[in-house]
Amino acid sequence: MIVDFFRDSCIIKMATGTVDNDGLEVFSTVYSGVCTLQIGGTGETSLDGISYKSGSIVALPYTTTILAVNDVITVTTLEERVFTGT
Repeated sequence: MIVDFFRDSCIIKMATGTVDNDGLEVFSTVYSGVCTLQIGGTGETSLDGISYKSGSIVALPYTTTILAVNDVITVTTLEERVFTGT
Protein backbone atom coordinates (compact mmCIF):
# COMPACT_ATOMS: atom_id res chain seq x y z
CA MET A 1 0.00 0.00 0.00
CA ILE A 2 1.37 3.43 -0.99
CA VAL A 3 0.57 6.32 1.32
CA ASP A 4 0.63 9.85 -0.12
CA PHE A 5 2.82 11.83 2.29
CA PHE A 6 1.83 15.24 0.88
CA ARG A 7 -1.88 15.16 1.65
CA ASP A 8 -2.44 18.85 2.53
CA SER A 9 -2.24 21.98 0.39
CA CYS A 10 -0.25 25.17 0.99
CA ILE A 11 -0.09 28.70 -0.26
CA ILE A 12 3.02 30.68 0.69
CA LYS A 13 3.09 34.43 0.11
CA MET A 14 5.97 36.89 0.37
CA ALA A 15 5.70 40.63 0.99
CA THR A 16 6.47 42.71 -2.11
CA GLY A 17 7.63 45.71 -0.09
CA THR A 18 4.71 47.84 -1.24
CA VAL A 19 1.30 48.78 0.12
CA ASP A 20 -2.06 49.20 -1.58
CA ASN A 21 -4.29 52.31 -1.56
CA ASP A 22 -5.64 51.31 1.87
CA GLY A 23 -2.13 51.05 3.35
CA LEU A 24 -2.20 47.24 3.54
CA GLU A 25 0.92 45.27 2.71
CA VAL A 26 0.89 43.63 -0.73
CA PHE A 27 1.94 39.96 -1.03
CA SER A 28 2.82 37.78 -4.00
CA THR A 29 2.41 34.00 -4.09
CA VAL A 30 5.75 32.16 -4.17
CA TYR A 31 4.38 28.62 -3.73
CA SER A 32 1.01 27.00 -4.22
CA GLY A 33 0.80 23.24 -4.06
CA VAL A 34 0.96 20.13 -1.92
CA CYS A 35 2.50 19.94 1.55
CA THR A 36 2.12 18.16 4.88
CA LEU A 37 1.39 19.81 8.22
CA GLN A 38 2.89 17.96 11.17
CA ILE A 39 1.52 19.24 14.49
CA GLY A 40 4.13 19.33 17.27
CA GLY A 41 3.88 17.90 20.76
CA THR A 42 1.43 19.19 23.32
CA GLY A 43 3.77 19.70 26.24
CA GLU A 44 7.19 20.87 27.25
CA THR A 45 10.30 18.79 27.75
CA SER A 46 12.75 19.79 30.45
CA LEU A 47 16.40 18.84 30.10
CA ASP A 48 19.08 20.05 32.55
CA GLY A 49 16.82 22.86 33.69
CA ILE A 50 16.19 24.16 30.15
CA SER A 51 12.68 24.02 28.72
CA TYR A 52 12.12 23.12 25.09
CA LYS A 53 8.79 23.68 23.38
CA SER A 54 7.59 21.73 20.38
CA GLY A 55 6.31 23.47 17.30
CA SER A 56 4.58 22.48 14.11
CA ILE A 57 6.39 21.73 10.85
CA VAL A 58 5.26 22.17 7.27
CA ALA A 59 6.99 19.80 4.85
CA LEU A 60 7.11 20.67 1.16
CA PRO A 61 8.22 18.50 -1.73
CA TYR A 62 11.60 19.42 -3.19
CA THR A 63 11.21 22.81 -4.84
CA THR A 64 13.33 25.75 -5.92
CA THR A 65 11.06 28.12 -4.00
CA ILE A 66 13.11 30.50 -1.86
CA LEU A 67 11.45 31.25 1.48
CA ALA A 68 12.16 34.18 3.76
CA VAL A 69 11.46 35.17 7.36
CA ASN A 70 7.89 36.47 7.77
CA ASP A 71 6.50 34.78 4.66
CA VAL A 72 2.83 33.96 5.25
CA ILE A 73 1.81 30.32 4.90
CA THR A 74 -1.74 29.02 4.76
CA VAL A 75 -2.25 25.26 5.06
CA THR A 76 -5.53 23.57 4.24
CA THR A 77 -5.55 20.03 5.57
CA LEU A 78 -7.21 17.03 3.99
CA GLU A 79 -9.99 17.48 6.58
CA GLU A 80 -10.52 21.11 5.37
CA ARG A 81 -9.01 22.69 8.52
CA VAL A 82 -7.15 25.94 7.73
CA PHE A 83 -3.98 27.05 9.57
CA THR A 84 -2.15 30.32 8.89
CA GLY A 85 1.21 31.44 10.23
CA THR A 86 4.53 33.05 9.42
